[in-house]
Amino acid sequence: MTVKAGQAFLEPSNVKMTGFNRSSTEPLRLVIFYLSDPGTPFLESVQ
Repeated sequence: MTVKAGQAFLEPSNVKMTGFNRSSTEPLRLVIFYLSDPGTPFLESVQ
């Protein structure tokens, strides 16, 4: 899937991110929002 400027996409929980920048000339700019139930601890494993 190619996501263009102004578009959004949903990445399911517990799925390893596989995205990459297909452009060889333009930098990738990305904003990520994490949503969870109130009081749920946030943990993202470091590799």
